[in-house]
Amino acid sequence: MEQTIVEASIDSTGPKSITSLLTADKHTYSTIKNYERSIIRTAAARNQPKAIADFPGIAPDASGPSLKWLNTITARYQLVERLIQELLAVSSGVDPASPAFPANTRKFKECGLLLLYRLRDLEKSRGGKSAFIDQLPSSSLAAMIHVLFEARGARSVIIYQLGKMPEVLVDIIDDRATQR
Repeated sequence: MEQTIVEASIDSTGPKSITSLLTADKHTYSTIKNYERSIIRTAAARNQPKAIADFPGIAPDASGPSLKWLNTITARYQLVERLIQELLAVSSGVDPASPAFPANTRKFKECGLLLLYRLRDLEKSRGGKSAFIDQLPSSSLAAMIHVLFEARGARSVIIYQLGKMPEVLVDIIDDRATQR
C-alpha cells in the first residue's frame, strides 16, 4: 500500500517528492528506503521509459536506479522540453499547434538536444567524444548542429526564460560571457 502512495506522489509531483516523504517519520523513511530501488524502477519505467537509452552516460549502476538518478533524468527531460518550447517559439514563427507546423520539427530538435547530452556525458572519457561523433549518421549530426545554431541565435531569449544558458549548451557554444 505505501509503495503505491509513494509512486502516486512521484507521478503527481515528481521524484523530489520522495525527499519530503523521507522526512515525514521514521516508519515512512524505513519503508521508502526498503523499497527505494523498486519504487524508482517503477516510476522510471512509467514516466521515463526511454531514460537509459536517452542518457546512457548516466545509466544506473549494477545495484539499480537511485533517487539521484531519477531526479537527474527528470530534470534533463524537463530542460529538454523547455528548450524545445523556446526554440520553437523563436525559430519557426509558426504556432506548434497549427496544421502548418512541420510535424517532425519537434522530434528533430529533441533528437539534437538528447545527442548533445550524450556528448556531454562523454566528457571524462578519452577519445569518447570523437568516437561518438564519428559513428553518428549525418542526420544526427545535422540535428545537433541545428539545435546549437538555433540556441546561439536564441541565446538572449533562453537566458531570459531560464535564468542562464543551460550547461549542456554552454559547454559546446562556449558562451560563458552570457552567464552574468
